[in-house]
Amino acid sequence: MDSVQETNLIVSDWEAGKRLDIFLVSQLPELSRSRIQKLIKDGEALVNGAMVKPNYTIELGDEIKV
Repeated sequence: MDSVQETNLIVSDWEAGKRLDIFLVSQLPELSRSRIQKLIKDGEALVNGAMVKPNYTIELGDEIKV
């Protein structure tokens, strides 16, 4: 499995309201949406330190670690 470099992202006002998986596709274009969804489901992408589902709606100030 190819490794992903650890990335920390903070959700800005204009990004709030998007699905987590869609947001990450826009921020990490080198990864496919299915790969991002797998990372989220496997707990390798956390929001504010917690596991969430790919359809989680991100909010202003959320800290996302991949």
